[in-house]
Amino acid sequence: MIPSEARVAKAILEHADDIATWSAGRLAADTGTSPATVIRTCQSLGYTGLNELRSALARQDADGVGATGEDEEVAGALERTVAAGIEQLQAMLSILDRDEFARAVKALVGANRLLIVTMSDLAMLGQYAVFHFALVGRTAEAPTDALTTHVIAGMLKPGDVCLAVGHSGTNAITMRICQAAAAAGATVIAVTSFARGALADLADIHLAAGTPQLENLPHSTTRIRVSQMLLIDALQNALAVRLGTGLDAETTLRTVTQYTYVRPPN
Repeated sequence: MIPSEARVAKAILEHADDIATWSAGRLAADTGTSPATVIRTCQSLGYTGLNELRSALARQDADGVGATGEDEEVAGALERTVAAGIEQLQAMLSILDRDEFARAVKALVGANRLLIVTMSDLAMLGQYAVFHFALVGRTAEAPTDALTTHVIAGMLKPGDVCLAVGHSGTNAITMRICQAAAAAGATVIAVTSFARGALADLADIHLAAGTPQLENLPHSTTRIRVSQMLLIDALQNALAVRLGTGLDAETTLRTVTQYTYVRPPN
């Protein structure tokens, strides 16, 4: 190991009893390193990341404990899940290419038409993006039907943008839609969890927003969605700056709140 990884490994050994509640950021701060170094150290030790290492330590501690160990596992579910989410966000921040992010914002600002592609369980992210981009004056469309989305992708023109959000970047439907958009001359922006992949290779701009460390928590893809949602928020905030619509967004959001809020009876 290089010296920085050795410091992380030593800290893990010294704090083995407490590591289950530590995030990658906490461990990085304690060792004077970075969250990315923490993750690389865990991988050098044979784990996919800090989350898997924590799970291995928890299983080791629970051997022979019986019901009490199971109760502790249940009690720690919230802490483990939140810690995994924090680790996910820190990993995203450490690997996200800032130049690619700036290019994505520039493309979104100048787009004549913006099509958002989110398939299956990601459909809610498409609607989330449409609403939050609209708050800052950037209209978009995110059909929930794959065939409709494909037809619209084929109708895009140079200067338009196709923003595709996925995890692995290998979904066949998403790929076909993005291929149609690319063939039409539109700029394709891909948001995936992997640095490489079919969708990332096809895209003109690629934003890596996560890591593939999903083996250790049931439904752990949820924490991938959290990082993708936060990235959409970041794009929204950057668009507000570039379009000069920050104050308009606050006014619009207050209007939405007033329209939907029902005062409880006295």
